Amino acid sequence: MSGQTLPPAVELLAHLSRAGVKLSAKGERLIFDAPAGVVTPDVLATLQAHKGELLAVLAGDWQGAAAALLATVGDDEARAGLRHRFDERAGVCEDNGMSRPDAERAAYHEISAALPGELDAAWRRRLDADLAALRPYRTAAGKTVWIRPDVAEMFYDTQTPATAGKDDRL
Repeated sequence: MSGQTLPPAVELLAHLSRAGVKLSAKGERLIFDAPAGVVTPDVLATLQAHKGELLAVLAGDWQGAAAALLATVGDDEARAGLRHRFDERAGVCEDNGMSRPDAERAAYHEISAALPGELDAAWRRRLDADLAALRPYRTAAGKTVWIRPDVAEMFYDTQTPATAGKDDRL
């Protein structure tokens, strides 16, 4: 698998295994057996942060692992896009002869790899929307500032916005 990025839970399991940690699930609990000093507070925090995804991966529930991974995505549009991509990919794999569990595993790996790009795109969409909402306003000192209209109402005389032709961005 050289050159490929592993999903967070799979990568974490591989890292722990290399460090001698045996991780298993018992119901809704993660159980680990590890050499002394390997499971630090940071490792415990990481395990807790990925618990749902880890439990699903350990159980071979790739759709559950994808759902747990997508639950960490705060942007609704990115989450919906990745969910659609998972369903579409799993369907294509299954149509091409893969078993459903193998198809879901492949789809899980794909959305895990796509997650950083989707989050970056979501951040850029929010930034573009915020920038598009900016309007010029004149300060008491005669400077033009670019801020959102709802903020301008609190601080500036919104009856006299700056002219768009005079651009003194701060």
